[in-house]
Amino acid sequence: MLATRWMAPLVIVGLLGVGAAAAPSTKPADGDFMAGKFRDTPLGRLIGGNIGRLMVLRSEANVTPEQREKVKEIVKGHKAEIGDVVKDLVGKRRALREAITSDKPDDAVIRKAADELGHSIGNAAVLGSKVRGELKPVFTEQQIELFHKFVKDHDGSVDRWMTEAFAQ
Repeated sequence: MLATRWMAPLVIVGLLGVGAAAAPSTKPADGDFMAGKFRDTPLGRLIGGNIGRLMVLRSEANVTPEQREKVKEIVKGHKAEIGDVVKDLVGKRRALREAITSDKPDDAVIRKAADELGHSIGNAAVLGSKVRGELKPVFTEQQIELFHKFVKDHDGSVDRWMTEAFAQ
């Protein structure tokens, strides 16, 4: 669960960051990639805050080269499984998108595609839990506590974003 709980926010932040980078903006004068109007939006603050928290986590966790190597070995050991799960997720997400954007959308087709994507997400979560079980012994209790704090802080920032973005 730890792997899925701290990896999911990292993936989401990365995907949102790619989308933010593609958005037009004014050229920052001071090298701040978040400069401009985007930084002052709820989504901009969410992304910027999470990138900052991720940088702090990376600095404070002090992952050793030996730990990095063990993590690489564990992940490589699951490479085929991870690949299968990711391919399935991508395919199911695309099927749902196609159902939603169809010229003649059908509620039943959309719901079926969403259910299939949900099943794929469940498979990814089960695999994440399995890999997390193998990763946990690699890290110290202090590092694990930092990962938990990161997830808690991320959840809080998402809650603040939802309050800001969807305030009536």
